[in-house]
Amino acid sequence: MSTDSCAFGKPANFSATSKQLVCVDPSDKAYAKVEELFQKGWKHREKEKPVIHTLYEVICSQRSLDSYAEHKFQYRKRANEQLLFHGTSQACSFGMSPSNMALCHIPSCSLCSIVWNSFDVQKCGTRHHFQRFGRGIYVTSCSSKADDYFLGNPSISHSRVLLVNRVIVGKAAKYRFNATTLIKPPRGYNSVIGIPGGDLSYEETVVYHNDAIRPAYVVIYGKAPTVIPSMEAMPATVMEGLSCIQNTMTSQSSETQCICNLGVNQAVLCDLKSCGICNVVKSSFKTFAFGEHANNGRFGEGVYSYRNPQLADKFATSCTSSPYRVTIACDVVVENMVEVPESESLFVATADAIIPAYVIMYSA
Repeated sequence: MSTDSCAFGKPANFSATSKQLVCVDPSDKAYAKVEELFQKGWKHREKEKPVIHTLYEVICSQRSLDSYAEHKFQYRKRANEQLLFHGTSQACSFGMSPSNMALCHIPSCSLCSIVWNSFDVQKCGTRHHFQRFGRGIYVTSCSSKADDYFLGNPSISHSRVLLVNRVIVGKAAKYRFNATTLIKPPRGYNSVIGIPGGDLSYEETVVYHNDAIRPAYVVIYGKAPTVIPSMEAMPATVMEGLSCIQNTMTSQSSETQCICNLGVNQAVLCDLKSCGICNVVKSSFKTFAFGEHANNGRFGEGVYSYRNPQLADKFATSCTSSPYRVTIACDVVVENMVEVPESESLFVATADAIIPAYVIMYSA
């Protein structure tokens, strides 16, 4: 797996003072390269193959790049620079929504620490007592193997994160069996590669020098996102006030809140536990924000909706990065074709009596 040829040649990849992240557009050649490596590297058949949600490029400081370039120069044409994956732990919510690109400084967040400061051999393996080839920095071309080492917080999001790194592999000593006492490559070699067979099922590469590796990209991935239908076909009766009644169903506006940037760039539902709109749409009112299973109001626990969308709007909100407010138009089962007054809320005690029909995005 060779490195991206133009990575260090782009002026945008140099920062004089600090690291930063840049969202890579899906039309960019770098995005296509990383996506190809990610998909080809997903080799665990028992794992459902995920998709990339967002790709960030890591912009290193000039000082960090200089020390990496000096290390690479020592190898001349034998540098054998590659793009390889690394999975680690995450303690924050970075990358869990397109609007959250803030790196944290939580000591236990290895992900952000690596993006800020690159890798440190002395800190590697602190979460795992077993080190197959001794204390070193472990990377792999097998994205599904790197995924085994990701540890996130499922209460925040179901998305997962991997680092893609530029690695100076040089001349690699190849091993099929464990060599746990290694503290550096054998004489005459620059790294160690564990090849499948013997003690390994999947390839892994180990470097023992901090300047042999730099984080290049951050990959946010997971299950294919749920895409909601276009709003262009929405019936005029719904757009004009949600006043139509069909059979035993009545259209209502439901109270819930949206904290992601749904609809700003594309109609993709998020995985944030705190986002009421996306949780309701995906679960059909069986799950609300933060895992709650009902609203709590004057009639007790259940689902409350409104004939008058202005009343539902009182409970609407939106992400700070979105110019829109959001409500859900719902079909609700009512007994005996009861006409719900516009000034009142409609209460149902079970999610089986209400179905989200449309997501309406509008300006305040």
